[in-house]
Amino acid sequence: MTPSNHYSKTCKRLYDASKVKSIWERLFERHIQRQPKPFAVLERPFAMYSSSELEQRFLRWKRGQMTCEDHSLPIQPGQPQKRIALESEPSSTYLLRGRWFLTCEAFGGFVDYFDLDPPENTSTQALTLISPSFQGQTMSVMSVEEDWDSPVLSFTIALVHIMRHDFRENFTDCCGESRIDIWRGSLVLDEHNRGRDLQVERVAQIPLLVRLGEPILSISQLGSLVAFDVQSRDQSEGSDVVIFDWKDTSSFPRCLRKTIRYDEYGFDFLRSPKVEGLANFDSIPTEILINILAELDWRDVLGIRQTCKRLYDASKVKSIWERLFERHIQRQPKPFAVLERPFAMYSSSELEQRFLRWKRGQMTCEDHSLPIQPGQPQKRIALESEPSSTYLLRGRWFLTCEAFGGFVDYFDLDPPENTSTQALTLISPSFQGQTMSVMSVEEDWDSPVLSFTIVLVHIMRHDFRENFTDCCGESRIDIWRGSLVLDEYNRGRDLQVEHVAQIPLLVRLGEPMLSISQLGSLVAFDVKSRDQPEGSDVVIFDWKDTSSFPRCLRKTIRYDEYGFDSSLRLLPNDRIIIANRSTIKICDHSLIPKLDTRPNACNMVPLVEIECSFDLSPTFSRTFFFTGYLRLVFRRTAGIYGLTLKEDKHEGLLADVSELLIFPPHCPMTGIEECHPYLSYNYALCWPRRDKGCVVLAYYEWPGECRTRKTGCSLREADHALSMAHTVSMDVTSGKFVYVNGFGHVIAGGL
Repeated sequence: MTPSNHYSKTCKRLYDASKVKSIWERLFERHIQRQPKPFAVLERPFAMYSSSELEQRFLRWKRGQMTCEDHSLPIQPGQPQKRIALESEPSSTYLLRGRWFLTCEAFGGFVDYFDLDPPENTSTQALTLISPSFQGQTMSVMSVEEDWDSPVLSFTIALVHIMRHDFRENFTDCCGESRIDIWRGSLVLDEHNRGRDLQVERVAQIPLLVRLGEPILSISQLGSLVAFDVQSRDQSEGSDVVIFDWKDTSSFPRCLRKTIRYDEYGFDFLRSPKVEGLANFDSIPTEILINILAELDWRDVLGIRQTCKRLYDASKVKSIWERLFERHIQRQPKPFAVLERPFAMYSSSELEQRFLRWKRGQMTCEDHSLPIQPGQPQKRIALESEPSSTYLLRGRWFLTCEAFGGFVDYFDLDPPENTSTQALTLISPSFQGQTMSVMSVEEDWDSPVLSFTIVLVHIMRHDFRENFTDCCGESRIDIWRGSLVLDEYNRGRDLQVEHVAQIPLLVRLGEPMLSISQLGSLVAFDVKSRDQPEGSDVVIFDWKDTSSFPRCLRKTIRYDEYGFDSSLRLLPNDRIIIANRSTIKICDHSLIPKLDTRPNACNMVPLVEIECSFDLSPTFSRTFFFTGYLRLVFRRTAGIYGLTLKEDKHEGLLADVSELLIFPPHCPMTGIEECHPYLSYNYALCWPRRDKGCVVLAYYEWPGECRTRKTGCSLREADHALSMAHTVSMDVTSGKFVYVNGFGHVIAGGL
């Protein structure tokens, strides 16, 4: 299979040859021979399929096999599901050749079927295959046996209908309506020899003229034999297996059958299990059960809830999921948050849902079992956006700042039911001329309810064009405080902001270069100057120092690089990272005086300088804080690296670069400057070459940490038309990513 797919891409002649029908017939024959018998994939002979249909069905078979054979994760991410029927209570179901899903209603015995591969422009819906008629209430079970030797799909359905009258304790006589029905079914072909429907005909009926008991839903057939189990409510209670031969018509008048009696009296999910050392499992106090469950691994909680109803109910208690959240959050580098509200504002089911969504997101990023993983659906949620900066708040609120005009829009990626995600304006600044704007968002990690600070730098084009020398007076820095708006049920329904500060930029700083960082009241961004002498600067403002506003006092770090984007990060203890294509420099900005003019020469005196020779414009993650040190992640074309910074009493600032992940050959990275990746402490989302039509999900661990998963990366399928991003955000805790592509489309997708 793999070579034929590979060679078909080498030239058109081989491509055409790989489409010949006999190739796919031979592949089917070889792979079917390896399967245990009976076995079938198709519902018609090869002659009734086209070459493309055979290829499609063969590859679908192989994809299904690979999915089932992938055990790299305890819980794999799921594919989209669709509700195709409501109010069904089947006792038995059967899936015919992956297409026809049969259900037998427990009460009434109706057999419905669903076509899971419906014709184009039609939807899957319930159709009735068998509609029995009874005078009273019946319990029914179904068995389906396929005719594996038939060239066209053919099958036998055995239906056992036992009237309630015939197993209730207050009745002793037999009603005479209970019976076994035998039906033969087959595929109906259309004029093109394609399967379009199912049909059945009844071939036998066995009247059940004695009170056998209540069916326990287990049934089997082989040839003309039908076996099912019943539990008796007569004086001698017990469970029986009864066997009928529907071809032995001579046994019908006396209801002759084989009966195997055994002592067990039914099994039920609602019954409590036996626990060794305890006379009664129900004697254990519920509080103790809850405390035990709260200390288990989350996978064990999901597993143990399937043993009995009492443990199922206990596993739904809110305190268990609060404890799981607390334990797993403690293991994350700080700052870290998953929820946008306190635990008290969530129901137990909401906490469970969000916790499992977080774990699914992690496992998706850690799954590298296949070179190319199937992708999740992506949705275009906005057009004509040209943002300079974006930010994803808690996996739900996606913020964008328009490069020209400075408008800040936001998108709710978890909108209320019956509403769609759309762009809403959060901040709408007003200017007389054209402005270039950049945005930084800093979350308040200590606030119980989602809270954040937005810094917007607006520089008018007048203030960096060469043919102007004066300052227009409209350039400025705006500071906004944002928070979550709650509804009457304490659920987050919107975002709100208030303007808290404004710094007028009363001098010509230069053209903004899109890198910006904030820490507390400090704001740093880079500009490139076209004045004499030319160069690139990092300017630092303190928006709480209002005394410096009239003269536009700021710290300016001038460096010689010109025309290349830098990456900035403000750090505690008056440190700042300035990275360009060749080096990472860490400076002490407390040594830089506040002035109202630009230095005449380079004044950068780094405490630490690391030669890195970036292949692309550098991109850093946010800062992760630990006791005594901090860390950041950055990317080069070859792979992903980590930077650890530590203050030493004697040696000062120490820096160490670690190789976290080298991209494998099947993940060739893009060389496009503007295509910035998303980087977090253990996960990354990157864009490979444009022709791949995929995204790269990477997982890595730091040296010295306990390895729980294998470091690696894999490609995820993405829409070819949407696959190249200029800016991307990802949230593992919600399993979402959002990006803006080169056409200005905002795209939301799942991991």
